[in-house]
Amino acid sequence: MERIETRATIIKTYNGERAVIPNSEIYTNAVLVKTAYKLRRSEYDIGIGYGDDIDEACEVLKKAVGDVVDVENDPAPEAIPWDLAASWVTIRVRWWTESTRVDVVHVKGAVIKAIKKALDESRIDMPYETYIQLMHDQTEDRDGQPGLQREGWPEPKEGSVEPAWKIRNSKT
Repeated sequence: MERIETRATIIKTYNGERAVIPNSEIYTNAVLVKTAYKLRRSEYDIGIGYGDDIDEACEVLKKAVGDVVDVENDPAPEAIPWDLAASWVTIRVRWWTESTRVDVVHVKGAVIKAIKKALDESRIDMPYETYIQLMHDQTEDRDGQPGLQREGWPEPKEGSVEPAWKIRNSKT
C-alpha cells in the first residue's frame, strides 16, 4: 500500500501499477490480500489422454510437483481428476508456496516445467485440442435447397439415404 487519503486508498500492484480505490469500496466490499498469510495455494489444470491411466497420472503429477524446490510438503501437493473434456481428461494440480509474488510466480514456472518433463518421461499423453469439421459440396444444383442438400455426406449409390438425425426423429 502506498497511502490512504480522505477519499481513496492508493495501492501499488504486483505489476508496478497504481490502483486508486475509492474508500467507499473498501468500506463496503471485501478486499483480497494475497500476502496476508505465510502460505498461498496455487493450482494448474493439465489434460491427459483418455487412454492413459488416471491414477498413475495423478501419482506422477503429485511426485513431480512435490519435488520442486520451494513447494511446501505440508500440506502436500494434490492431483485431482477435475473434468472430462472433449479431447482430454483434466487433472487439477494444487500446491502451496510462500505467499510473496516472486515465490508464487517462479514456483509456478518450475511446477509447469516439472509436470511436462514428468509426463513425457512417464509416456503420459497431453493431447492437443481436436476439432471435426464437416464440409459439403457447394457445386451441386441442389445446394441451398432444404431437404435436398447432402450436408457433407457422400452421394448414395442407389436410392436416397436420410441423415441419421432425421431417421432417429422419424421413429418417435
